[in-house]
Amino acid sequence: MASMFFNLSWTSQAAICVLLPVAVYVFLLVRSELKIRRLGGHAPVRRTRLPFGIDYIRDLVKYAEADMSLEFWDKNFRQFGNSNNPYTTEVTAGTMRVITTADPENIKAILATQFNDFGKGDHFNKVWHEFLGDSEYSVGPIHDNYTDERN
Repeated sequence: MASMFFNLSWTSQAAICVLLPVAVYVFLLVRSELKIRRLGGHAPVRRTRLPFGIDYIRDLVKYAEADMSLEFWDKNFRQFGNSNNPYTTEVTAGTMRVITTADPENIKAILATQFNDFGKGDHFNKVWHEFLGDSEYSVGPIHDNYTDERN
């Protein structure tokens, strides 16, 4: 198979090297989009002015450094959320689709059905300890080493 590739002209090889990754990317994008639509569609999308959501990331860091995260999220939800239920939005940051929510029903569903999908560690516990204490919500699922100690 490789020898067949090297028997092609230089321009054909270059075209394959450029077009094959693009075709794979488009295929993965279409597959992802179909899955999102099958699951109910997109949340309201926060549009960004710069590629890869760089302005979103910049604003997020700027507000966090000024200890104004609540203002950032309030502005984000009110400006880009659905007027009937503004507390869920999505944005593309880097190459990731990021969904943010403050909707109590979404949070309840996540805590009830997908809680263990979200890792919590020492940093999370340190940041949230004053609010959550040492509950399962702040330390997450029981770790393997705890199970080993019990046996």
